[in-house]
Amino acid sequence: MNMMDYVVSRVLQGIPLLFGITIVIFVVLMVLPGDPARLIQGEHATPEMTAYLTEKWGLDQPLHIRYVRWLSGVLRLDFGRSLWTNRPILPTVISHLANSLLLGIPAIIGGALLAIPIGVISAIKPNSKTDSLSRLAALVGLSIPIFWTGLLMQLFFSVRLGVLPVSGMAGTLFSVERIQSLILPVVAVVIVGAAMDGRVLRSSMLEVINKEFILTARAKGLSMREVLRTHALPNAILPFFTMMGLHMRMVLGGLVVVEAVFAWPGIGLLFWQSVSNRDYPTVQACALVVATGVFLVNLLVDITYAYLDPRIRFAGTEGR
Repeated sequence: MNMMDYVVSRVLQGIPLLFGITIVIFVVLMVLPGDPARLIQGEHATPEMTAYLTEKWGLDQPLHIRYVRWLSGVLRLDFGRSLWTNRPILPTVISHLANSLLLGIPAIIGGALLAIPIGVISAIKPNSKTDSLSRLAALVGLSIPIFWTGLLMQLFFSVRLGVLPVSGMAGTLFSVERIQSLILPVVAVVIVGAAMDGRVLRSSMLEVINKEFILTARAKGLSMREVLRTHALPNAILPFFTMMGLHMRMVLGGLVVVEAVFAWPGIGLLFWQSVSNRDYPTVQACALVVATGVFLVNLLVDITYAYLDPRIRFAGTEGR
């Protein structure tokens, strides 16, 4: 199976999955207790307004009719309007998703750039002072809750030193204000990401570095740096890519805590606010966009795996 056939097969396998996700998202939200038409009004709900909103939003129609109407809108990229702001939902979701990516992608890259040298050095010098220090730092990074790390950095760098903004997203793209507002939330995510990636890469390197082909390469006279660059690291990097994919899935809606602490207008914060406001159409749109993004990330990880290790894409053809 060549690479193009593998990609096509993975995409075709994902179509029924996405269709099933649309059913789950719609049904779960529609069968939750509570009347959206009444909840959106709060304490001042009236029977007349409730009946009007129920008819306007089609809540009085059978569930399958409402699902077909919603799905037809989704296929046209029309998620309707927010029940809370009365604005079109799709532009709002896309802008918040872009903000999450603006926060998450630098954090993922920064965590990886920090984890690779730490993981490699710890693996080639196991049980040394450097290894013990890196493992201790990783343990601390994974043990401290990310919201606590964010609050401590806000207290020190924003309140005490006054060199960085406390929260929010200021300025325009690539402006100094925007970069300053990114520093604290990015660092908070980098600490956790680097700790996880470094531990995974260290374990993978320790497993690979004792293989026979590594010993053979060393016996041929290759330097340790050359062995690591051409033999050990390429064979140990696959689990590392798995963690990168996990981090990317976290960015697509999983950074709610970071976005809440730093008031960063990402899709995770939008999802949480929409749930709090009983804005079900926006919740549905956020969930579907995040699910689609996770599918695309998984597809990218699978393609990367198949490219780095061709045995993966040929595994399905064995025995035919």
